[in-house]
Amino acid sequence: MLLTLYVAAVSDITTAHHVSIHQYADDIQTYIAIQPQCFNHLSQLINCADYTIHWFLENGFLLNPSKTEAVVFGTAPRLRSAGTTGGVKVAGTSL
Repeated sequence: MLLTLYVAAVSDITTAHHVSIHQYADDIQTYIAIQPQCFNHLSQLINCADYTIHWFLENGFLLNPSKTEAVVFGTAPRLRSAGTTGGVKVAGTSL
C-alpha cells in the first residue's frame, strides 16, 4: 500500500504531459489516442516516459525495460495506412 501511495505522484507527471494513465500496484500503463496521420504525437508519450524514468531514478526506483512494451491498436485498414514508425525508444531500449 505504501508503494502505491509513493508512486501515485506518477499520475501528476502524466497529467502534465497530457498522457492518460492506468495504475494498479506496481504496474503502470500510459497511453494516448492518436490518428494514423499523427504518429508524430508519439513524441508526447516518449517525453512523458523519459520524464517518468527520471522521476523514478531520483526517487530510488528503476524501470525495467525488459517488461516495457509499446502497442498500437487499431482496425486493420487504419494500421496499414499508418505505416511503420520504426519503434519507440524508452530507457535506452527500442520497443
